[in-house]
Amino acid sequence: MSQTMSDQDKATIMAFAAGDHSLRDAAIEAHRRNIDIVGARGNLHQKFMAEIDTSSPDVAMRASLRRDLVQSAPSSEASCVPKP
Repeated sequence: MSQTMSDQDKATIMAFAAGDHSLRDAAIEAHRRNIDIVGARGNLHQKFMAEIDTSSPDVAMRASLRRDLVQSAPSSEASCVPKP
């Protein structure tokens, strides 16, 4: 069994982090589906989504994780990321 998230789940979370808020529910679903695989905070994608999928998020940490996640995108994905 592979212990990594699927490329589709990562792409969904990345697109949500980059500003596609229509993917919020799909990103939360991907996060929850992968908790048993990589842990709730097992990688950068999961850490970011853990701060989304909580009733009391650390807003500063979430912003920092969003920035790190978007900056980690390959250049082909980064070109579609909105500039602040």
